[in-house]
Amino acid sequence: MADSNTVDPSLAASEWVQAAEGWLFHTPSALYFSTQTNAWYGFNDATQQYELVATPQESAAQQDPPLVRLTADARFMQGRRPKQEDRHVLIGDLRTFCQDNQLAEALANSGLTMNPGALYCLFDGHCGTLASEFCAKELPLRIMKELLKTDTPSKPSHPAPSDSASAPPPANTDASNGTPVAPSAATSDSDEISQDRRIHESFRRAFHSTDVAFLQKYRLNRDGCTAVLTLVLGNKVYVAFVGDSRAVAGRKNDEGKMVAERLTEDHKPNRPDERTRIEKAGGRIFKAGGVYRVANSDYEARVKRIKLSTCQYGGATEKQPIALAVSRAFGDKELKDEGLVIVTPEICTVPLDARHRVIFMACDGVWDVLSDQAVIDMVSEHDGNPKEAASAVVMKAYQKGSEDNLTAVTIFLDDIQPSQEAAAKQISGDGRQVTQQVSEEQPQPSSTS
Repeated sequence: MADSNTVDPSLAASEWVQAAEGWLFHTPSALYFSTQTNAWYGFNDATQQYELVATPQESAAQQDPPLVRLTADARFMQGRRPKQEDRHVLIGDLRTFCQDNQLAEALANSGLTMNPGALYCLFDGHCGTLASEFCAKELPLRIMKELLKTDTPSKPSHPAPSDSASAPPPANTDASNGTPVAPSAATSDSDEISQDRRIHESFRRAFHSTDVAFLQKYRLNRDGCTAVLTLVLGNKVYVAFVGDSRAVAGRKNDEGKMVAERLTEDHKPNRPDERTRIEKAGGRIFKAGGVYRVANSDYEARVKRIKLSTCQYGGATEKQPIALAVSRAFGDKELKDEGLVIVTPEICTVPLDARHRVIFMACDGVWDVLSDQAVIDMVSEHDGNPKEAASAVVMKAYQKGSEDNLTAVTIFLDDIQPSQEAAAKQISGDGRQVTQQVSEEQPQPSSTS
């Protein structure tokens, strides 16, 4: 197959041969050009397949400096729980991720800014590891597939190279010399809004399809998990979440101090809008052990029946009913069937400016014992070292008596080329590199590989 480096930047119209509708063959380089996608393809004789070689957008993105430089890492600890139920995913380069999952062509045609493109995910499991493990493996890929949904052009049949009569230059080319012209990089405000809506809707569809797939696969299991994800596309950050795992930004104020800015709002049953939704669906909210929980309306009656059966017969055949401390999550079939727990994510869009320094995500085991500002203060002491920053927070949470699993992800932001939009948080209502857990030495937190 011809290499992309053989493509001459100035291609004469006489070098083109019509291969099929929407396709032209460039004789000197033995490459095909799609007028629909503005992309180059080569024919691999060994596999008898057409393979994406390069696009003008791709080349430009590789040459331009990134709009923000990212350094990220994670640390986790089983803590005082009998089992580690958290999972996390770190995808520092979505181009490579898409290549590995046969999505390179869709990415080239998507128009998404991948300069840089990264996705970081944290899943906090409950009642087992099935949901957190499933989401870590499935959700990133489903998100990217939703983001990259596009009509794929049909491939031409493979013609023999020919010196026959020249074909007209393809669409999206300079008529004077036949050179492919990349689409303008200028983006209007309406385009920005449209892209934001597209990304938000992609998150919602991916969350929903992942949840449906999990519930269908594990019909008899009670596992569930919360999730918080940070998607970085150029100088814009999108945070999607369900449950009480939290994301906080560290942004410098006029005095140069890093100040915590919460990007998520915990989905707790007693949150006013969540309480209204749950009660409208017929659910019950009560406080037990200082924690608000959501349960089915017959929760207390079922508990009494089980206690009575245990006293009379030494056991009960009925399962203990679920009372959950979050109002949105993956899994949790018993409460999902009644519409009490939902998987619709809330999404926060953050146009980055030069004052943004870090995005920090952690499970509720951290936030139960540490405030947003206390965490950002600790992170700032390890500026530029994401692993040490995450480790410091996890250790402090353990020392403060957290009873939960502990996982933290630190994403440092450097050399930001500010977005044209004002840096502001906008809450709207309504992949596959999974980091593997390694053996832990309590109470030292473990690092990801």
